Amino acid sequence: MTIDEVRGQLLESGILAASEIEARFAEWTGGGAPTDDGGAFLAHLVDRGAVSPLHRRLIEAGVSSNPRIGPYRLLDDVAVGRIGRTFHAVHEEFDQPVCLKVFPASLAEDPEQARKLARETRVSIQVDDPHVVRTYQVGHAGRFVFLVLEPLEGETLAARLRRDTKLPPLEAYRVGRQLALGLAHLHEREIVHRDVQPKNVWLHRDGRALLTELAAAKDAFEHLDVEEGQEAAGFVFTEDDLVNYDFLSPEQGVDVSFADERSDLYSLGCLLYRCLTGQVVFPDANPVRKMLRHALTESPNVSQVAPDVGADADEVVATLLEKAPEDRYQKASDVAWAVEQLITSDVGRAVATDEINPDFLAWASSTPDLTTEEDAGALAGDREFIDFLEVLVEEEEEEELAT
Repeated sequence: MTIDEVRGQLLESGILAASEIEARFAEWTGGGAPTDDGGAFLAHLVDRGAVSPLHRRLIEAGVSSNPRIGPYRLLDDVAVGRIGRTFHAVHEEFDQPVCLKVFPASLAEDPEQARKLARETRVSIQVDDPHVVRTYQVGHAGRFVFLVLEPLEGETLAARLRRDTKLPPLEAYRVGRQLALGLAHLHEREIVHRDVQPKNVWLHRDGRALLTELAAAKDAFEHLDVEEGQEAAGFVFTEDDLVNYDFLSPEQGVDVSFADERSDLYSLGCLLYRCLTGQVVFPDANPVRKMLRHALTESPNVSQVAPDVGADADEVVATLLEKAPEDRYQKASDVAWAVEQLITSDVGRAVATDEINPDFLAWASSTPDLTTEEDAGALAGDREFIDFLEVLVEEEEEEELAT
């Protein structure tokens, strides 16, 4: 695309003001860059933080509208989830940053996927803890369903481990303790997460570790997910939906319906092991052998694999990784206490530091189910954006399969 096309779309969409476009263009050409390569200029703007990767893709796709869903304006991608894609967004009236988890319209065509969506929305609104991502609102706009989440700044634990391989022991203990507190909150409400693994943990810039992705969760209303005449265990979690085998408890490997609170604790033990040692408990390319090892083979001590980790961590992790659920810690709060003993510095409970506009909270609380009769295309301002969002959803499904 040409420079003029890029400048025109930036101006039309309101992403940049005319004066900033000209200043950025002068900066670009002043460095000897070509004046006829719109794609390279757009890449330069992304590198300088003037344009988000999402807006770059919108411009490249020829979608000139500034994307909106309901009262929220989308700013950039955050992450890909089990059945949805998450974006940074802002509620323009209240100037409140949030995240929107947008679910593909195609879910309505697949009853099983639609039930997963119903489960995630139902479970999400039951949660209010600093170590589980908060949901403020469930929204419906035309064919799309979306969750309004607290603003997420930072990265997933999976991204951190890809970069650094493992965490310093003290940081790993802090993350483990906070996740145990989050699990305690879920378990008190009869919610089993069932998918505790690094890509479902968010490391917030304020120091919190948060559990995300509740599409696989089981709660007291699980029977609502089962159609008349169906067996609960047969529907709730299919073979294709199994979580990462590296973090799956032995009982879940036998039958996913056997998962209870102690299964989450086994997965937390696998996660702590990964953070402390830089490797999974049982490295094996064969998933069947891997599950057999989880069921039958005693896990190696953390300190044997990572000499920089004190031997006092061995007992905590080993107890989490006991084969029989009755031999593990029985409560997540007990795990939080045990891990706290490994930390020598102050372990005060981390709290969210992003200030949430009280007027926004009052409005969201008064409209927990934001439904509009308008078509999502009208809300977004451009039917092309809806088509573009569907393309993102298809890419999300491919990315999820790849991971």
